Amino acid sequence: MTALLAPFRNCQPFTGLLAVSLVFGVIMILVFKFTSNQRAIGTIRSRMGARALGMLLHLHSPVTVVKTAAALMADNFAYLWKIITPMLVIAVPFLLTAAALDARYGSMPIPRGIPTTVTVTWNELPPREGFTVTGMGLTVIEPVVFVDTLRQTSFRVTNATPGAAATAGGVTLQLGASAEGSGSVIYRGAARMNAVERLLKPHLAPLPADSPVIEAAAGLPEARYRILGGRWSWLTVFLVYSSLSAMAGAVAFKVKV
Repeated sequence: MTALLAPFRNCQPFTGLLAVSLVFGVIMILVFKFTSNQRAIGTIRSRMGARALGMLLHLHSPVTVVKTAAALMADNFAYLWKIITPMLVIAVPFLLTAAALDARYGSMPIPRGIPTTVTVTWNELPPREGFTVTGMGLTVIEPVVFVDTLRQTSFRVTNATPGAAATAGGVTLQLGASAEGSGSVIYRGAARMNAVERLLKPHLAPLPADSPVIEAAAGLPEARYRILGGRWSWLTVFLVYSSLSAMAGAVAFKVKV
């Protein structure tokens, strides 16, 4: 997914998000076309339209309306059954795409001049004596707070540059933007993860399986995009524009949905 999004890495965030949304919408409708029974869907849709028209034409006969409505409901279930398979196929690339986009466009980088709290959860809380936090590409603000009952330590950082990391108790944690570019991954923390979790949580930097840290979380602000006088999350922008693109693709490629 990183390679697929590479062309949009240096675009402005909204521009890159818009481009990915439009491309994904077209891909989504083509996947639907080639994984669904288009002839059967077309037949069911025509039959559903005929039944709806029949209900309007027989309003004077309640019995006929009820029978036609029951048949229309059955057709609806048949239609849903026909689109289950393509929707499940589409769900896999959607989950991977959504996770990757969330990592890139879901949060703002660590703001300059505004402290951000980092909370680290340990397998076993390290001793206070000798515990240090240092920063590479960021400034660490003392003090470090220990929460014994939760096995957590908290501290604040500010003035992060791309590729920044904090080393707490000997464990290095990547934080903020991974590199220059508006489409770079923005790490909101780190965690011990298996291969599947890494695909679904690219916003977390991976930690070794034997790391004493279970998870680290940085309180980064959510990114909002100004459209039509409002400020919207990346997911809203993605769903709206990918849906519009899919509808246009359905017309262009004659896809029955």
